Order: sequence, then structure tokens, then C-alpha cells
Amino acid sequence: MGKRSGANRHKPAAQPPRHVAKGLLSVALVVLSGTLHFLSFAGFGLWWLSFVCLVPMLLAFERVAKLAPIRTVGLGMVHGFVSYAGGYYWLVDMLETFSGYGPVPSAAFASIFFFFQSLQMTAVAWLFRRARDRGWPAWVALTAGLCGLELAFPALFPSFFANAYHQLPYMIQTADLGGPILVSAVGIAINGALFEAMCALRDRRALPTLPLAVSFGGLALTLAYGAYRVSEVDARSDAAKPLTVGLVQVNMGIFSKREDPFEGHRRHLEQSLELERDVQPDLIIWPESAYMFGLPEQVTNIKARVIGPLNTPVLFGGLARRRGPEGAQQFNTAYMAEANGDITGTYDKTYLLAFGEYMPFGDWFPVLYDWSPNSGHFTPGDHQNPLPLGEHRITTLICYEDVLPGFTRQAVAKGNPHLLVNITNDAWFGDTQEPWIHLALAKFRAVEHHRYLARATNSGVSAVVDPVGRVITHSGVSERATLNAQVRALDGSTVYQHVGDWPGWLGLIAILAMAFRRRAAAPLLAPNAALMLVAAAFANAVLATGCGNPSHRGNASPSPVATATDTAQPIEDGPRPVQFVPPASSQPPEPQPPEPQPPEPQSVERGVRSAGNQLVVRDPPQKPTDNDRGRLRAHIDGGLSTGTVRNWIGPPVPQYVALAEGNAELFLLENAPEGIVAFYREPYGAGSCALGTNANCRYHARLYRPDQSIAWTHELNQFFSRDDHLEVQDVRFVGGVLYWNEACQSYSAEAGGQCSSLVAFDPKNARVLWRSRNRTSNNVFLVLDRYIVSGYGFTAEPDFLFLIDRATGRVRHRARIPAAHEWLELVSPGRLKVEYYYQKTAWFELKALDSNRPRIRRER
Repeated sequence: MGKRSGANRHKPAAQPPRHVAKGLLSVALVVLSGTLHFLSFAGFGLWWLSFVCLVPMLLAFERVAKLAPIRTVGLGMVHGFVSYAGGYYWLVDMLETFSGYGPVPSAAFASIFFFFQSLQMTAVAWLFRRARDRGWPAWVALTAGLCGLELAFPALFPSFFANAYHQLPYMIQTADLGGPILVSAVGIAINGALFEAMCALRDRRALPTLPLAVSFGGLALTLAYGAYRVSEVDARSDAAKPLTVGLVQVNMGIFSKREDPFEGHRRHLEQSLELERDVQPDLIIWPESAYMFGLPEQVTNIKARVIGPLNTPVLFGGLARRRGPEGAQQFNTAYMAEANGDITGTYDKTYLLAFGEYMPFGDWFPVLYDWSPNSGHFTPGDHQNPLPLGEHRITTLICYEDVLPGFTRQAVAKGNPHLLVNITNDAWFGDTQEPWIHLALAKFRAVEHHRYLARATNSGVSAVVDPVGRVITHSGVSERATLNAQVRALDGSTVYQHVGDWPGWLGLIAILAMAFRRRAAAPLLAPNAALMLVAAAFANAVLATGCGNPSHRGNASPSPVATATDTAQPIEDGPRPVQFVPPASSQPPEPQPPEPQPPEPQSVERGVRSAGNQLVVRDPPQKPTDNDRGRLRAHIDGGLSTGTVRNWIGPPVPQYVALAEGNAELFLLENAPEGIVAFYREPYGAGSCALGTNANCRYHARLYRPDQSIAWTHELNQFFSRDDHLEVQDVRFVGGVLYWNEACQSYSAEAGGQCSSLVAFDPKNARVLWRSRNRTSNNVFLVLDRYIVSGYGFTAEPDFLFLIDRATGRVRHRARIPAAHEWLELVSPGRLKVEYYYQKTAWFELKALDSNRPRIRRER
């Protein structure tokens, strides 16, 4: 026994079964392949990897060729998931910022999308395996399968293998013959040919001459055709009539442009006047939803409303409201206006973005819009007519319509335009690679139809692209910019305009034939496959020395792109008389020293009668209960209606502080280094103020200096965003800035969602510094160093906490809470106590409050 035990101790460690190690290596190969795939075109600029990125996947497919087909299918899914997760890596952060959920739920939602997109490569793997089992060459099956699925797979955001080559003008000119799929074919075929060559070298066979000759011959033909076409189009362009276009990029945040539409309109006019003064363009282009006030259908001249002092035709994005058979409808609309303000044409966005501009099945199940409050509810347009500019025709593409080759082909065929224009808004994605990717995808539309493409975006990248795909000029991301460039009025048609995506249809027919029909014994290919390879040969690949486009940002190569659109709701027609101006400085206010104690009250009890009410102040004040700590209502014991006696239970009220301002009674008291801020409001039943009606009550704020003099007094109503449905529920005075919230009187639907914003006000100069987006503040809020903790919720409406930038009013992050909050307390740096409806408590973490990317997350 002892010897046997000793022998066992010296046995080598057990090795994993051979099939397990083989399986792990196959997975590693497809992970490598997926990584090379997204690095070749997902904004990383390593286009040359596109010629080899699929080879490791094919090697993995070969390793499991004798096993069950599910192995090949699974490997294809892994490749697809890795390539899309790498290409859309920025989607997780966008979802976290936009939805307010933490990183784990956001990553989970993004993974669902990655998985759906991976089904494209899963289908390719299944068809490839069936074709190989029936004797078809790998390079033929791969080229036909990928090209066919690029056409047939129902992707929410279409992308193409060809996108890797957007910086190589000679490489992409064959798009005017067969669209981006024709450009994809040669790059895919080269991968297949290299795989065949590697297998031949491994098996010590002769190199496969046919796949190498066809694929690399196709590369040579592609580049030769590209050189010819660039020269020919440049010559035609030089002979065409010139136009000067100006592009305006105002860099408004995704929410701030709807929350402060006056500032957005002011910026567009200001920068357009600069263009008129400097270059006198023939056309000025504003981006999608540049004018945020809904324009009624009967309006035909917008000189006073929109373009004001401008003396140049303007093409701009706006929000149209029209009466349809089922009631009021909203449209995401492009307007063409002459210099005199006459509207000469409109185009309503036709291809709406699911979840952004509408909720699938939302008309059948309206609750879906409640679950996704930031989703729009737009109606699609019913035509693709061009917009007129004198004798010229302009086809306008809104938002991500410019990444849809088939849609653009229909629009060009419909209008035979002289110029393509795209107006969009990529502010959803911040300063990431996505805006550059969007531009890269759009460049193919210029090549497919040999037209100039002008792109005006809200926050970048705005650009002008010439008819062979070179970027003439472009802006950066997250910056204000005005661009101008000379374009040429070209017309005519291309082969692609007439025949469309024939390489995709040919590939789909070929791969389906190969998947269900065994290859004949003949040494040559079947007719369908042979024709597919001829198409692939006359298509794509790149030899790029000297072919790059130096005017474009170097590492901005395309990937599959999710282009969210603007989902703002139209604001009541026309600006209100209040003028909003941005803060004088974007720096946050300095931290304030500890608040001084207020002077002692000079009377035991005093009171004031106003509108039939009795407000009683006692010395010492009545002690607040735990539920009276909030600054909302709790400072007055009793209802807010007339005919009641209310006891002041807040801090002591000095003798020199008035208890009323007309019908408005003292409601809140704020101690600050500058003195004491008293806030007054009308009780329900006084004047026009009534509970459950639309009229706003009257609100006043006053600063008493320590020497008992009055520094300023303001009636706040004149600075409100609207005249009805608003109720101020909390006020703070910090760093010389007065903050208040304009809460909804009841459900936000009664105010069309245009309520419950937070306002920053400069009382010295009587001006609004900023106004946050709607539905971000009711009940109480906290002012911290750089940020404000605010919340919004109302019974059956979604409930959130927000971190709002004190300098700009932008929402930096949000988190879901179980119900509407009633009290906020910062119990320690970075830890927030929240008491919400039904007297329950939740705890939240505040992170990175000293940075531009703060986070608020609920403790688990």
C-alpha cells in the first residue's frame, strides 16, 4: 500500500481532455478575430487589419468542422458579440448617462443589443458550415455569406465591412457601381483567399491560384477604377456652378437645448450673422431641431419668429405640429426659408429611429412611453421631395438617414438633387468616437451619387464632403464652430442609383444555393458562385500609400454605429418675453463659509393677516418634528389654503423681516453670508392663485442685509418659463445665486411636460443664468459645491434623483428612486439620505463630485 501511495504522489497532474483544450483554442481564435475586426473599422483607423481579421475565425471553423454544426454556429456568435461590443464600447456609458441606471444594468442592456447584432455573424457561420459540408470553397462561401447578410440582416443600425476604407478614396469609388456591399466584397474575399493559402502551406500543397488571383486582381481593378473615377468626377466638379454654404454648430447639450431654447436660438442667430459678415454664403444650414419652438402648420413666413436679422436663405431643423385624422401630430422637420422669411419647402423625417423618436408598439401600449419618458412620439413623413434653393434642389437627410444607402438612393432618384444635406444631433454620445464614425458612414452617400454632402450637427462633427468622399472641412466635437466651404451643383445618376445593392442580392442567392445544393465535381465554380466572385473581384481592397485623406481626423474609422436622434418635444409656439442669458463664468461658485446665526427675534409673538389667514411667529419658535425638517411646506404648520391659522416652525424670524409681501406670506427663510433671504408666496385662494387651476401663484424673494437694510426684492413670476401650471416648492440662496424650482402643479402631462425645472438666477442683475431640463426638480433640493442634488417624481410618474451642474444647469447623472422624494440630507461627504413617499428611507452614494463626470448610485 505504501509503495502504491508513493507512486500516486509522483504522478503528473491530470491534463484537461484534448477536446476541451481544442475547444478553448477555437474560442480564443474567434475572440482574436472579433477584436481585429472592430479594430479595423470601429474608430481605431487600423484599416489594414480588415484584410486578415476574418482568418482566425475561419481557422476556428475548420478546427470544429467534423463536430456538430452547433459548434461553428456558437463560434460565429462569439465573434459577432466581441466585434460589436468592441465597436460599441461607448454605448454602455451613453446608456448609463441617459438612463440613469448604474454601470451593471447599462452593460446588461448594451449586451442585449450586442447579442442581437451578433446574430448576423451567427447566421453567416451557419450558412458557411452548410456550404463547406457540401463541398464549396471557404473563400466563396465567406464572401457570398457576408455580402448577402449585410443586405438581408435586419440591423437597427446598418454597417458594412466596407466602412474600414472610408479614408481611402481610391478604394471606395466602386460604391457608385454597387454600393458599400461591392466595396466589402474584395476585402472579404482577400480574407478567404489568405485562409486558403495558409491551409495549402500547412498541408504542403500548391498555393490556390484562383482565389488569390480573383481577390488580389479585384483589389487592383478596384484601385485602378478608383483612380480613374476620382479624376473624372473632379473634372466634372470643377466645371459645375459653385455655391458657398455655411454651417452652424452651437454645441448645446442634449437636454439643455430644449430646456433653454432661447439660448439655442440666440446662438444660431449670432453665429449666422458672423457667417454673413465674413463670407456672405449662398445658404446657411442649422442642425436638427435647431429651432425648438413648435411651428404651427398655418405659418408660412418665419422672418420675425426664426431668422430675424439674417439676409441669407436658411435650411434648419425644427419641430412641426399639425392636425391629423387622429389628432395633433408632431414631426421632425427640415425647413427651407428664403431671406425674406418665406418657407419654400419642408421635409418631414421619414425613417424614424426606434426608441428614440418613437416606441415600437407605443400606440397600442401607451404605457411604454411612460416607461421611457425620453423617447419621442413623432409621426413619419410621407415624401422625400427635395427642398428648393433658387434653381437648385437639395435632398435633406435628418439624423441617421444619412447612414442608410437604400433610403438615400430612393431620395436621390426622387429629386435628382444638386446637393445632399444632413442635419443631425450626436450630442447623445459626448466627446467619443461615435460622431466621427457617423461622419465616416455618411461619406459613402457622397460617393454613391457623386454629390457634395454638407453636414450640420448640433455638437459635432459638422463637415463638408466632396463627391469622391474627401472631407473638405470639418469641426471638432463638443465645440462651438462655424464652417464655410464652396460646393458644386452636380446632378446626373450613377449605376448604383439604378440597380441598387445587387452585390448583396447576388451574394444572398449564392450562399442559399451553396447551403442547400452540393457542389458538382467540376473543377470550376457553379455559375452563381462564379458570378459572385466576378462581382467581388471588381470591388474592394486597399493599397493605401498616398490614398489617405489628410483632412479627416486620423483615427476616425467607422464601426457599426448607433445614432440616437433628438427626441425633444415642441415648446409652445414662439418665445416668451423673458430673456435668458448664460452664466458669466462656467466655473462653479466658490464654497461658502459657515452660515451665521440669524439675529434673535425681538418679540415673543407676532402675526400678520393676509387673505384671511393668520400667520403666527412665536419666540422661541415651535420645535419642528422629524417630518418638519424639509424646506417644503414644513416651515408652516397648516395648509396652504386661505382661512387657516399657520404657526411658523422654522428658524427664528427677526423683527425687521416682514411677514408678508402684499398677498404673499412668508414661506421660507434662508440664512446666508450676505444676510437673510425671505421667500414669500400667495396662499391658495388669494388673488388668481387657486389649488387645481392653471394660474401660477405670486412669489417674491427679498435679501435683508445684516444692517437690516434691503439689498434687493424680486417678484419671481416675471422670470418663470410659463404663466401657468407652475409652483415653486423650494428656494436656496448660495454664492450670490438664487435657485428655485418651478414644479408642476400636478401631473406634468397637464403642462405638456414643460415644468419642474430648476432655475439659477442672478438677483443683482435680475437675469436667469440657466434653466435645467424639465422634470428634474420638485420638492426639496440640495446645493453642494459643484453640483445640485435634485429630484423629480409624482405618484404615477417616474421618480429620479439628478446631479445638476451648478455652472451650466446640465444634468450630469441620474438614479432611479422607489417613489417621489420628500427630504434630502447629506449625512457625510459622498453619502446621501433620501426619505421618500410612504415615510421610507434610501441611501445613495455620490462619487466623483470634484470631476465633470459625477455619479449617484443607490447603495445595495
